[in-house]
This record gives sequence, C-alpha cells and structure tokens, in this order.
Amino acid sequence: MWAFSLLHANLWEACAYVANAGREELEEGEQPMGLTVDRVAQEVAVNLPMMIATRCAFFDPVAAL
Repeated sequence: MWAFSLLHANLWEACAYVANAGREELEEGEQPMGLTVDRVAQEVAVNLPMMIATRCAFFDPVAAL
C-alpha cells in the first residue's frame, strides 16, 4: 500500500508528503491541487479496508516509537 514507506517515519508523514508534493515544481500560472494532509489521510482511511481485504495492503507492527 505504501510503497515508499522507507522514506517516511509513519503514514501521517507520508500523507503530508503527498499533500505537499509538487508545489515546488509548479509551472508559472499553474495552481496547486489543493490537497490537505487531512484530506489525503481521509482518502487513505476510506480505502484501506478494501485494500487490506483484497490483500493489496497490510499493517506491520511498529518496532519503536
């Protein structure tokens, strides 16, 4: 589910990365997509049960906080 988990300490940080992705790369006059961290996390939460049920995603236990 989270193919780049090695880049982020947790799923919330990954959602923040997605929400902010590409803002530095906008062309002149181009508008950001308007994603918020909350919205990205909500989309993950809504789709996670289906992804787990179909074995496209799974949770690993946290080794350390």
